[in-house]
Amino acid sequence: MIPLSEARAYVLERMKALPPTKVKLDSALGLVLAQPVASTDAIPPFDNTAVDGFALRSMDTTTAPVTLDVVATIAAGDDPKIELGPKEAARIMTGAPLPLGADAVIMVERT
Repeated sequence: MIPLSEARAYVLERMKALPPTKVKLDSALGLVLAQPVASTDAIPPFDNTAVDGFALRSMDTTTAPVTLDVVATIAAGDDPKIELGPKEAARIMTGAPLPLGADAVIMVERT
């Protein structure tokens, strides 16, 4: 028996990549891209949150624990018209745009 690392090297040395082939998107399941795909546009076109929590100004939390005033609730699809001031936070849902002034989101489970 040979070690796994040697067996792996033996196999990989003898493999050749297949040439790229164009296929329709609905036929591409299980295939691998021949080159990276990158968007030229920011998606979404605004800073958003990936978690439910509280949007806030990180400078307000340097002496944690702290108490902040919750001044708004922002859901995904909302267009927040607020700017967070000192010691303010906004309840925010996954996918929602960050309000002006916010530079951090604390997950709801950590509050």
